[in-house]
Amino acid sequence: VLAWSGMRGVVTVAAAQSLPDGTPYRPQLVLIAFVVAGTTLLAQGLTLPRVIRILKISGDAAAADRAEYGELITELSGTALAILDDPGLCQPDGRPYPGEVLDRVREAARTRGGPSGPPAPGTADPREQYRRLMLQVLAAERAELLGARSAGAYTSRTLSRAQRALDLAEAALQQVPDLADPELP
Repeated sequence: VLAWSGMRGVVTVAAAQSLPDGTPYRPQLVLIAFVVAGTTLLAQGLTLPRVIRILKISGDAAAADRAEYGELITELSGTALAILDDPGLCQPDGRPYPGEVLDRVREAARTRGGPSGPPAPGTADPREQYRRLMLQVLAAERAELLGARSAGAYTSRTLSRAQRALDLAEAALQQVPDLADPELP
């Protein structure tokens, strides 16, 4: 499939175009190169679906990708929770982490993790609810940031830092929307 869908005639056309002006039959050679390139592009482009069917190349399975992604995130979150439950977990200076910091990181790991089971009929996945709510909060913060920018209350350096923080938070929530959203095919 890659060979059939690859670029055809590019080298031929480039070589024909690079012929010196004094080359006998140069205009005809350039024309032939264009015709051959165009014909092969059309012929192979129009027959590519048939080649894919004949070779029985399967497409991406979105449902399988979502399931695999959920399984991986569940494993990663389990590892994070195991580290957080370690009684010997300490800061670099040897002091234990405050309970509220541990609770916040633990909740973030749980939120990111896979579902504990399928949601009850008529209810949405709590992770998806969290993601949608956070996107609404970020949109409101972005509107406020634009207002602050218009008012000139802060320096451009401070506004740019805040903009980057909002962009990163939003990107983290939207990085794998096709795998995270069960309503997409």
